[in-house]
Amino acid sequence: MNTSAILKEFGFDSATCNVKPLGDGLINSTWLIREPSTGKDFVFQKINHNVFKQPEAITSNIRLIDDYLAARYPDYLFTSPVKAINGSDMIKSEEGDYYRLFAYVQGSYTHNELKKPVQAYEAA
Repeated sequence: MNTSAILKEFGFDSATCNVKPLGDGLINSTWLIREPSTGKDFVFQKINHNVFKQPEAITSNIRLIDDYLAARYPDYLFTSPVKAINGSDMIKSEEGDYYRLFAYVQGSYTHNELKKPVQAYEAA
């Protein structure tokens, strides 16, 4: 993966960004991007297109959900995709891999294995 080229598509200078793995990557490969000039953190993902055969459909559905929630529930916390410089919600690399970017929600976390049923309820 040429991280520099993909990050550049989202307007980042990889020479100044801090990139580190985020989570265990059970399905997608995920990294935390720290952008020092703005102090903002982002979630950068390589979508596993062996699992998700139509990554464009996922992106389209997320955008529909984002538009719906923004219109009807503007205070609802929903992490919509960060658009690339070209206006796209996702970038396809020369190798055929798909990448997307979201704002990182501070204090958020994931469970790889649920210990109690209430954890599934809280995630919904």
